[in-house]
Amino acid sequence: FSIHPSNGLLTMSSRILRKLDVTTLKTVANCQDKDEISGKARNTLTHAIAHDIEVAAAKYLVQSMKKAQLEAAVEFLDIDHGDNNPNNKMVLQKRLRESLIDTGIKQWFAGCQDHEVVKQIGKALGIRGFS
Repeated sequence: FSIHPSNGLLTMSSRILRKLDVTTLKTVANCQDKDEISGKARNTLTHAIAHDIEVAAAKYLVQSMKKAQLEAAVEFLDIDHGDNNPNNKMVLQKRLRESLIDTGIKQWFAGCQDHEVVKQIGKALGIRGFS
């Protein structure tokens, strides 16, 4: 069992963004922060929008997961919860979301060797074949 990191929504969004002209990229990026995008290069705009897509995907993923699924995914990671309650669903969501964003979703799944974690994430997202 493996997940190929070059397949999926994030790769598709990157392909779409590469085909857009700079004016369109600025329009999309304008929704975020108008001052930061003026005069930016196409590549910079594309990376900024792709990052926003990845952040939104990570947020959606962790919100879709049940507490037990989050616990299994976070257990796979080496995380120090500090003073936060590691049994709190919001804490688990935050830790997993941070890990996904810091590592990158494709790299996170490529590095996840625990079949059960991937299976639980597939279930949470309602992906056929994981139920």
